[in-house]
Amino acid sequence: MSGEPKKPTPVVATDDFVSRWSRLKRASAQTPAGNQEASPPAPVEAEKETRLPTDADMPPIDSLDETSDYTGFLSEKVSEALRRQALRKLFHSEAFNVCDGLDDYAGDFTSFAALGDIVTADMRHQLALAKEKLTAALDSDSTAAPTATDDPASANSDVPPVAEQAAPEETDRDDTAPT
Repeated sequence: MSGEPKKPTPVVATDDFVSRWSRLKRASAQTPAGNQEASPPAPVEAEKETRLPTDADMPPIDSLDETSDYTGFLSEKVSEALRRQALRKLFHSEAFNVCDGLDDYAGDFTSFAALGDIVTADMRHQLALAKEKLTAALDSDSTAAPTATDDPASANSDVPPVAEQAAPEETDRDDTAPT
């Protein structure tokens, strides 16, 4: 029973911050000897992690490809110009240079295809139909137009033409309208 770790005491809602902190600190101090191997790494390893790569540590830009590791170029000690060159190299690679075809304005709309004979033949056909309709309308107007002998207005010479008739007098005046 002495080898078994102690069960942590349940947290009581009435505990304040200081008592909770004190209890957890005592519990961590009483850890078994076997758990001491999981202590933080040695300071030498921590020093390696804190040492940030610089421009001199980076590989040449020409040697980079899609599978290269670009994370070192994002370090604070790497110059902005070198970072930009590396990212430009990355984003110009085949993995990022794919056009999905969904761009509405990606096509070349400056060169047009020739209309061709099919459209021209259809246009000629439409013009011929329009000409036939126009001639039919003119023919129907000329047959429907009365001749001088058939005109009833010319038979009655006492009726003046419409242009010569006098305009009717205005009899319905609005007395409420301002003058």
